[in-house]
Amino acid sequence: SLLDMSSMQTQNQETIDLFAESRNRVEAMALIHSQLYESERFDEIDMERHIQELSGNLLNIYSKEKIITFDIKSANVCLPVTQAVPCALVLNELISNSLKHAYIDGQQGIICISMQQNDRTILMRVRDDGIGVPEEIDIERTKSLGLKLIRNIVYKQLNGTMKVVRNKGAEFTIEFNIQGGLMKRLMVVDDEAVITTQLEDRLQSMKYDVVGTASSAEESVSMARELCPDLILMDIVMKGKLDGIEAAEIIKNEMDVPIIFLTGYTSDNYIKRAKQVMPFGYIVKPFREEDVRANIEIALYRKDLERKQKQAEERIRRLFLAIEHNPHIIVIMDIDGNFEFINNKFSQTTYYTSNEIIGKGISLLQSDKETSEVFKEMRDEIASGEEWRGVLCLRK
Repeated sequence: SLLDMSSMQTQNQETIDLFAESRNRVEAMALIHSQLYESERFDEIDMERHIQELSGNLLNIYSKEKIITFDIKSANVCLPVTQAVPCALVLNELISNSLKHAYIDGQQGIICISMQQNDRTILMRVRDDGIGVPEEIDIERTKSLGLKLIRNIVYKQLNGTMKVVRNKGAEFTIEFNIQGGLMKRLMVVDDEAVITTQLEDRLQSMKYDVVGTASSAEESVSMARELCPDLILMDIVMKGKLDGIEAAEIIKNEMDVPIIFLTGYTSDNYIKRAKQVMPFGYIVKPFREEDVRANIEIALYRKDLERKQKQAEERIRRLFLAIEHNPHIIVIMDIDGNFEFINNKFSQTTYYTSNEIIGKGISLLQSDKETSEVFKEMRDEIASGEEWRGVLCLRK
C-alpha cells in the first residue's frame, strides 16, 4: 500500500515502474509467508504451489495483450524458509523479465518453469520462447537492477551457480544445495530425566544437535554460558532456587539466546511472568512432536530475521553518520524540490538549521543579490540527475 501510494505522487513512468517492481518483490516474499502460515508444516515450503501462485499473479500484471501460458513442473520439491524466500525473489525477477521483454503485444508464448531435486541438490530452470536476451547484454556485468539482484541472491545467498542459454528464447538454469548441512545446536532443560531423554531422542531424529541437557535452572545458566546454543527448550517449574522463567531472563540478558518454554503449567500467573521475558514459544505438556518442531523452526527463523535486522540497522546508522559528518554538503529533496534532509556541512556553510529549512523549498536560500534563474538552473540540473556546481550568494 505504501509503494502504491508513493507511485501516485509522481508522473514519471520510469519511477512508477520501479515502484511496481518493488511491490512485486515484496508480494513474492509475502506469498511465502502466507503459504507458511497456511501449511501444516512450519519448516518448509511447497515450491510447486508457490510457483503457480506467483506466476499467476505476475501474468495478471504483465500479460496485457500477450497470450502467455505456463508449463510448471516442480513436484515434491520443498525448501526451508531461509532458501524459499530468496528463490521466490529470483523466480519473480526471471518470470517478470520474460513477461515484460520476451514477447511483443499479441504474441503467443510459453514460459517453462521447473524445479528438480537430486539428493541435496536443486536444479531450477526458467525458459521462454520469446526474442531472447540480446548478445550485447553481459549477464555477469549488466547494471540492470533485476539481474544484479538475481546474481547476488544466487551467488551470495544460495551459494549456487547460474547458466544462461540464448537459443530460441532465453533459458536461466540455477543450481544450489539445500541448506541443512550444519545442524542447529539445541539445549534441553527439564528436571524429569524421562522427559529429557525422550525429548533428546526426538530432537535428534529431527536432525537437531542436542549439545547439552540440564536438570535445574541454575545449571542451565552456566551450561548456556559455556555452550552458546542456538536455542533452548526450558521447563518452568524445577527444583532449586531459580525457576525456568528466572533462568530465561538471565540467559536472555547475557547471551540473547531464543528460548521456548516447555511446561505443564498454564495458569495466568506463569503465562504473565513468561511474557515478561519474551519467549519464542510456549508449549504445553504433553507435547506433540510436530508442535515442538514447528515452534523450533519458527523461533530459529525469527531469530535469524532479528539478527539481520540489527545488522541492517547498524549499517544504516553508520551510513547516516558518514553522511551527517561528511566534509561536503549533502541534501535530500523530495520530487517538489523541498528539503527532506541536510547534513552538518550544509548548516555550517549556509547558517540554516534543520528546523529552519526542512519541508521548505530551495528558494528560501535566495538573497536579493541572486537571480531566480540561477536557482532554476540548479533545480533543473539536480532534478535531471546531473551535478550542479556554482557560486551562490545566500540570504543569510
